Amino acid sequence: MNSSRRAGARALILPAAAVAATTAIVAAGIATVSAILAREVVTPPGPDAPDTQVLGINEIEGTIVLSRTDFTVLPGQYGIWYGRPERLVRIGEVVAVGEHTVTRELPAQNLRGLVGHGGGRFTAWVDADPTTVAEHWENVHIPVDNGVAPAWLFPVEDENAPWLVVVHGRGTRRGEGLRAVPTAQAAGYNVLLLSYRNDGDAPASADGRYGLGLTEWHDVDAALGWVRARSAARIVLMGWSMGGAISLQTILNGEHGSEVSALLLDSPVIDWAEVLAFQARERRLPRPVRDIAVHLLGAGWASGITGLGEPVRLDRMNLVARADELRIPTLILHSVDDDVVPAEASQALAIERPDIVTLEEFAVARHTKLWNFDRERWERLVHEWLDAQREPSTQD
Repeated sequence: MNSSRRAGARALILPAAAVAATTAIVAAGIATVSAILAREVVTPPGPDAPDTQVLGINEIEGTIVLSRTDFTVLPGQYGIWYGRPERLVRIGEVVAVGEHTVTRELPAQNLRGLVGHGGGRFTAWVDADPTTVAEHWENVHIPVDNGVAPAWLFPVEDENAPWLVVVHGRGTRRGEGLRAVPTAQAAGYNVLLLSYRNDGDAPASADGRYGLGLTEWHDVDAALGWVRARSAARIVLMGWSMGGAISLQTILNGEHGSEVSALLLDSPVIDWAEVLAFQARERRLPRPVRDIAVHLLGAGWASGITGLGEPVRLDRMNLVARADELRIPTLILHSVDDDVVPAEASQALAIERPDIVTLEEFAVARHTKLWNFDRERWERLVHEWLDAQREPSTQD
């Protein structure tokens, strides 16, 4: 082969090698990002970083000035985790919106020691202490797999009253459910706010990882057994966000799942694969990242990557595909602009099971902030629905 022909051959070989190397680098990058995504979704998060600046507090006028964000401009009632030591400050409706600031109402509360500037965390919580929502409540302890899980019980006087058992969402604690207590008690229900493995209150699992519902349901099932040992009354199970996925797995798999007469779900995870797909799109990640992450979560060999003691098969958690297994009345509350758990799966489940699933859609309310955004509507819907569940239905 003459020199010119050898040069031409090299010209063909080098680009091919470069393409192969580039492809390998891209594939490695996708695999790495997929591993990060898979591990992230099952790892309990640490303390959230400040996302809101407190710029001024005026107790005399009853106002607070915050940095302007997508959340601080939302209508309704919310909270700010703020101060040293950190505590919950309740905030009210928007008073004024500037280019970089938002002024909101500041309800009367104990603000001793708080200065009017510093970083805080915007939250849907408006209460963190049981004493702020009910005069009578108890600390109770529920035996679970790895020890004892604390819970808050809010009893009513009627010995035959039904029960609302509340399961909080991912990365939060039982205080998330305090918003539901007054409404449920007004409807005549005892209320039990649960903790479950790896939430920071209940005993941790051996692997310290979320099962996204596939392991946590054991703790909820234990709570149902605890309730049933004390009462023969009807039980309604309520789940917020991931608590919805946990609640659904409880009724499908739990020893006491058949004891639940109805489900109440706020911003629930109905299909985890769709949630991961949504999160990947929000981060502008290619679809293979989501697909590989789902595969890693369900693969036993990937435990060193995910940290899971047991695989998490997300196909088992697609309740749209398993809609025919549901047997009890279900109320779903979901905002169509949910920025964490898209509403499409809730809509699909309502279409698949119109005989038992009622979907009430909100807008603007985002994720688990439906009560905050439109408290009057949320409380009316929940009160009316809970009242309707007090007696056996035709599905029972």
